[in-house]
Amino acid sequence: MARRPRPRVKRPRRDAAAPIDGVVAPGPRIRVAAFGDSVMWGQGLKRNETFADLITRGVGRENQKPAVLVVNRSRSGAVLLERENQREEFLDTYPALFKSRPSRQRFRDGDDGNAVNLYGEIPASFPTVKWQVDIVPADVGKNIDVALLTGGANDIGFDTVINPREFPGEFIQELDGKIRSITHDDLLAQIRRTRNKCPRALIMVFGYYLPLSYASSEKEIETFFEREANSPVGWWINEQFNFVDVGRLILEAKIRAIWAVGRAYHWMRKAVTTANRSDAIRGPGVLFVPSGMTAENAAFAREPEVHEEYRDPTSDDARRERKDAIPRGKLLDRFRNAIPAIQNAARPKLYRSLLDAIDGPESLIKTLNALVENPNNLTARFEAAKHLSDEVRRIQRALIASFLHPNPAGARRYADNALKRYREHVALAASVREQERPGAETAAAGGPETLNDQLSRYGMRSARSLLADIGHLNVDAFSLIVVTQRTSDRDLAPNMFLIIDTADSDGTAGQRRYQLNFPYRLERTGPVPAQRLIIKKFYPHFEPAVTNRFTIDTANLLRLTDIRAVKIVMGPDELGGQPPGLRYGTKWRPLRVNLEINGVAVLDQTFDNREIGPGEELTLSYPPPRPQGPVITAR
Repeated sequence: MARRPRPRVKRPRRDAAAPIDGVVAPGPRIRVAAFGDSVMWGQGLKRNETFADLITRGVGRENQKPAVLVVNRSRSGAVLLERENQREEFLDTYPALFKSRPSRQRFRDGDDGNAVNLYGEIPASFPTVKWQVDIVPADVGKNIDVALLTGGANDIGFDTVINPREFPGEFIQELDGKIRSITHDDLLAQIRRTRNKCPRALIMVFGYYLPLSYASSEKEIETFFEREANSPVGWWINEQFNFVDVGRLILEAKIRAIWAVGRAYHWMRKAVTTANRSDAIRGPGVLFVPSGMTAENAAFAREPEVHEEYRDPTSDDARRERKDAIPRGKLLDRFRNAIPAIQNAARPKLYRSLLDAIDGPESLIKTLNALVENPNNLTARFEAAKHLSDEVRRIQRALIASFLHPNPAGARRYADNALKRYREHVALAASVREQERPGAETAAAGGPETLNDQLSRYGMRSARSLLADIGHLNVDAFSLIVVTQRTSDRDLAPNMFLIIDTADSDGTAGQRRYQLNFPYRLERTGPVPAQRLIIKKFYPHFEPAVTNRFTIDTANLLRLTDIRAVKIVMGPDELGGQPPGLRYGTKWRPLRVNLEINGVAVLDQTFDNREIGPGEELTLSYPPPRPQGPVITAR
């Protein structure tokens, strides 16, 4: 008779610094709620060093009151919204969390309560961010002062984004619409849901960060890829690597990471803009908080602010608790050894011993039971090996779950940015409310440029209250839609840049420089010995009759009122005609450029007979010139 063990439930450790059920006694204190995924949870960090905790303490200091994180059900791996089959997969993987059929049915019906009993450091989709908000009691929600919100990265699947073996050569076509749907549509719905639950809270929405960048060490990434390629069951990337042309794989992984974060920033920032321009959603305000991490802060760069270890044991502060809480984690070596044994021969004793040891997944238990009944069932043996491989991958990934998540420095950077924006918002909002108070004095005609005048001149002023637009003093995201003339050169080789000329309030000049096109490669094509070199692009940027959208994360380094000029600049011809016989373009002819800042369209400009060559620039008609006289800049 096949046997099935009695379910065993592993209780999570709870920490007073990050309460799960989160209700404290009322009193003269600032009440903070945290909703989100691994970034909010603080993957790999001490529980008192997560940015949710850092922000809570900082907000208390700003208000000179005690501050308490009263609600925090954030979870590593949490999705904004459940996707197809995720609930059944969770039930299959963690059956010990559900003691009865009614509890399983409640979970199928949308009650994520049992999922809370899986320790938050273990990556899993549930509880969803939606449920984390929905479950807050109304009397608690109405007293929340600050609500912190992350989410969307797990819905997108950033491991898929940076894996060059997923959608090779077509990642933009495959992922562009998905990123927009999740980081704009789903996020906006989540902001609205959070506002309904927390009507008097200032909502902070946190942007993503760069896991890899052009500054990341190629050697380190190659070592990581080699580990994935040489592992029978991958540790981090789900699909096996066909380890060919490592240089191209590494460059594409970097490109995909930078592109995806830039795209997400544009749509997330647009969602925040839309929320603030809705009287029903804005409330005390919705703040966007960027990570502020630059290329040098990505993994394997000079000053990484993310965990870089992809080998177990990792050295992050949460490793011990995480390892102890992984369901069936202690059986990892046993599972690894069982895979080839089951594949190579019928092993009835092995099937029974595994059944005696495991409490899931249910699919594995079912398959092992079938093998006990019929040890020579080849189909069941194949399925059992696959289920064991899935378990090995899940456990291994949990062991190194801190990989590519913010380290203590990254968490502090997030928190510092949040507190800076909180401080500015509170001061500006108080000033605006005073200005908009009935009977308040209006600015004299011909006087200094007001905040309203500035936002209007930069094209960032809506028809709503000024409170809807004050967040635009920080420029978080650019989007350019560029249409190239049919007569433009093919295989344009020089790099193209967005250049922002700046001057701060004391007149100090500066410049921000963002590369628009993806780096290209020179590749040989054709039969030997008649091979020739060609320009090989990952995407047809600035090619004839092509429309491109470029999206940029400014890394929290740009103020709106510092912008003096916006240009598209062609870099030098670095190939210089070498090697001989290589044919490529050096002349770009623009047709149309559309510019958005923080999701707000500020420019739509067409061009006739313009030609840009190496070292030359196309100056856009933005921003309009400042009026004469003194200018008051809100800072």
